[in-house]
Amino acid sequence: MGLHPDYENDFFISYTHNDNLPVRSVRWVELLHSELENRLTMLLGKRPRIWRDLLGFEFCRQEQASGDYLEFNPSSDEFDGKLQKLAQGMARLIQNLLNSQPKPRSTAAEKTIYLAETTSDLSAEYINIKNEFESCGYNILPSAPLSRELTGEELQAQINQYLQGAKLSVHLLGMRQGFIPEGATHSIVHLQHDLARAHAAADKEFKRILWIPQGLEEADGTEKPQQEFIAGLLRDPVAQASAELSRDIQEHLKALIHNHFKPPPDPVARFNGNQSLASIYLVCNQDDYDEASMAQEYLLEKRYEVLPPLLDGENSLVAQYHRECLLECDAFLIYFNRASEVWAQMKRLELIKLPGMGRTKPVRAKAFYISGEIAPHKERFRSAEARVIRNYGEFSPHALSPFLEDL
Repeated sequence: MGLHPDYENDFFISYTHNDNLPVRSVRWVELLHSELENRLTMLLGKRPRIWRDLLGFEFCRQEQASGDYLEFNPSSDEFDGKLQKLAQGMARLIQNLLNSQPKPRSTAAEKTIYLAETTSDLSAEYINIKNEFESCGYNILPSAPLSRELTGEELQAQINQYLQGAKLSVHLLGMRQGFIPEGATHSIVHLQHDLARAHAAADKEFKRILWIPQGLEEADGTEKPQQEFIAGLLRDPVAQASAELSRDIQEHLKALIHNHFKPPPDPVARFNGNQSLASIYLVCNQDDYDEASMAQEYLLEKRYEVLPPLLDGENSLVAQYHRECLLECDAFLIYFNRASEVWAQMKRLELIKLPGMGRTKPVRAKAFYISGEIAPHKERFRSAEARVIRNYGEFSPHALSPFLEDL
């Protein structure tokens, strides 16, 4: 146990194995570890526990003229001065932690997140998220790094045990695939995702969040196995069925995590009346709004409660409205003309993910209404989740007959 009773280790040193290769018989990271531990022992009066892992950390300077990075020489005054400042700052940090009042930590599954181990290129993001949610009272698993000494089978059992105690898993996917456990066929990043996906299939209350930075699957620096893994996730709607996918900035990812643990808000729209035959969420993009309005008018005349798309307004309210409609409407009609194929596929994916979003109410009808000019991407569009009604040209009420028959 470390100096702080709540933690096994007090600090960790971030590095890669290449940084610790011997140069003139000196292993740089080992020397830093030893020197830092001794300085902290003198400052704190007790020996701290310092852990090292495969993560990124800089202890160097950049030359102005050439732009080259030069490591500090362990025997230089530059190294000694930087080490002293580092040790003093770390000593103040651990003293503040020891002197502060402990915050209550919830160990219930409702406040527990499985934060999947990631790779060195995302170490800063991982630490940032872990620190923020622990400071907010969340219990973050694993409490200690997964051991590299365990076999694939042993790691699988350990990860499954952690998942059993969590309500949500968060997976940060970077350019690297991570280590491959002994006897396993996939990397630790891939393995954790597969186990979380299987757990979500067995436990409908369990959710996953995947964070994949934009362009990662095509970036030159992304390792080939990781490219294939990410590309497979992005094109497989079944893999995303119980997950939320974020390709936005890290703050958006944090908001998604927080939202999973918030109590459900009061519905924006309620469908408890008995005057309409059914409630229909009409979905379209901005370019198709005027055409879709003709479908809305026709359905209203037929005494259906039609909820139109909200295409502007405060983002949080628009998102809440969209989510409530997805969870509460009896039927979905997606109007598709000028929108892109990507937009249509994303709407198709949303329909697939409805059970994973917590919807328990059965959907009475789902349809894509494809209009406008004939185009190859419209002709090849398919969906097993919803009817696909192709009625090229102007809007025709008669074309909606199959959809209304489903209702």
